[in-house]
Amino acid sequence: MAVEVPMESGSLHWEQSVTLDGVPYTMLFQYNRRAGHWYLHLSDAEGAPIGSSLRLVINLPLLRRLHAVGGPPGELILVDESSSPRDPQRDDLGVRHRLYYLDAAELAVLDAEIAAEA
Repeated sequence: MAVEVPMESGSLHWEQSVTLDGVPYTMLFQYNRRAGHWYLHLSDAEGAPIGSSLRLVINLPLLRRLHAVGGPPGELILVDESSSPRDPQRDDLGVRHRLYYLDAAELAVLDAEIAAEA
């Protein structure tokens, strides 16, 4: 079952520690006012960058390209829980938009189901 990654609503920049598939990571969330988009920067427990400037968009896998460089083995998916989906705006994270982590086992099951349908 997907696990919700908590997010601070009302903040435009914050850092938090999370454990994904038993491994600690640091997530830095940052809103870019000029671009009008949210970005995620991911690092390991020692602070070494794994992925930076990952634009938060809805319903797309955010970590796929990071699996080969030490990123979490699962996947982060941003979901808009409203009836009219859109990418997150300034005050949407943690309110209108929720971030979920599918662990490696869940991701393997989904990949197998997709492959079987193809």
